[in-house]
Amino acid sequence: VMRSLCSVRQTSRNVYEIPAVAPHGSSGSIYSSGFVGGLVGETPTSNTDSGPTFENFSISVKKYEAFTKVSNDLIADASSDVMAFLATDGGRNLGLVEDNYFLTGDGQPLEPLGLLNSGASTVDVEGSTSNTLDNTVSAAGSAPKIINLFYELPQQYADGATWLCSRATQGLIHALVDGDGRPWWQPSMNSGGAGTAPPILVGAPLRTSAFMPEDGTNANKVLVIGDFSQAIIADRQGLSVRVDDLNLIGSDQTQIFIRSRSGFGVWNTDAFRFGIV
Repeated sequence: VMRSLCSVRQTSRNVYEIPAVAPHGSSGSIYSSGFVGGLVGETPTSNTDSGPTFENFSISVKKYEAFTKVSNDLIADASSDVMAFLATDGGRNLGLVEDNYFLTGDGQPLEPLGLLNSGASTVDVEGSTSNTLDNTVSAAGSAPKIINLFYELPQQYADGATWLCSRATQGLIHALVDGDGRPWWQPSMNSGGAGTAPPILVGAPLRTSAFMPEDGTNANKVLVIGDFSQAIIADRQGLSVRVDDLNLIGSDQTQIFIRSRSGFGVWNTDAFRFGIV
C-alpha cells in the first residue's frame, strides 16, 4: 500500500538527503513552506528576508530480509519450480514487512521512523463509547468528527489526499448511522478486479492496511488522511534473491535469502492528520 501512495526515490548511498524549508512561524501551513512573499514596486527599495529557515532532511536506509531453507530432495522431486515459488512468495512477504515498518517504525537503529510516529497533528474521532469508532441514532459520535478530520487537512493537500485505515476500521465507519438509523457512509460497490477504484470517504479515496492500529486503546491512531506524496521511500537496493546451496550441504538443504534496502521518512508532516480514539 505505501509504495503505491508515497514518493519513491533512488539513492546510491546509505543515507538519502534533500534540503527542506521549515514551516513559517506565523503563517503556518497556508504556504506549505518557509517562504512568505509580498508585493514590491517596479524597482524594489529593499529585499526583506521573510525568514525562511533551511534544514536538511535525511532518511537512513534500512535492510529487510526474508529467509528460509528447503530440502534439496523437495527441490529435485517437485513437479513445479519450487525456487520460483519461494522467490515470489518471499517477495510478497518482504513487501508486507516494508509496509509495516513504513507505517509503524519507531526510528530506533534498525527501524525507519514510520508515518504514525512522524509527529503529524492529531484530531479526535472517538465515538459515543470511549476509545471506539461508533455512534447511535441519538448521538452523532464519530461521524461528524471524521468529517472534521478531513477539513483539518490544509487546503493545498486536499486534492491529492488519501485515507488510510485497517479493514476493521473501515467496517466500523461503514456501520455508522444517521439520525434515522440509515448508513451514514454509503460507498459505491463497484465490481471488478485489482484495478477497481477505492471507495470515496468525505471526498477522498480510502485505502486499507493490516498494519494500521485499530480502536479499543486510548489515543490509537486509527485513521490517516493526507497527501502521501509528501512521504518518501528511498531505495538503495531493489529486491534481491540469493541462493546458497553450499553451507548446508551436510544436511542436504538449500538456503534462500530475499533482501531489500530502503528507507522511509515524512518530508512534510503538515500534509497529514491522524484521527485518534
